[in-house]
Amino acid sequence: MLKRCIIMGVTLLLAANGIGAGSADPARKSAHDPGPIRGPFASVTGIVRNDRDKVVPDTLVRFVRERGAHATFQRRTNADGTFAIDLPPGVFHILATHRGEGRSSTKVNFSPNQTINLEISLQKPGWYPCGHHHFHLGTRLAHKA
Repeated sequence: MLKRCIIMGVTLLLAANGIGAGSADPARKSAHDPGPIRGPFASVTGIVRNDRDKVVPDTLVRFVRERGAHATFQRRTNADGTFAIDLPPGVFHILATHRGEGRSSTKVNFSPNQTINLEISLQKPGWYPCGHHHFHLGTRLAHKA
């Protein structure tokens, strides 16, 4: 009885992971899976600074694709406040956030084989007299030739 339960448990585990005789075709994608993203890519580097012009390590920089395959890519800045990522072409919302240092957001259209350097300036939220937040959209683009 114990042997039968162990075999049944392993079979269920393999089936749940898509392994075995009854598994689905691995080449088939679901309607929600856009499949692999193919190049050519844009090469993006950048640096994140705070409102005192100091580099900010461990900042989360997210790239959210606007159209097509809605994909999100992210990087954390290194100890020197820099990051690097290769992205597929398209329009991306770039959101940089760091607890205690603030945030920044902007929108950029990346082209195939483009090399671009982002200088992101984090700003802490300010308060208007009516109580609404505002955020500085402080991202500067520097195109490399």
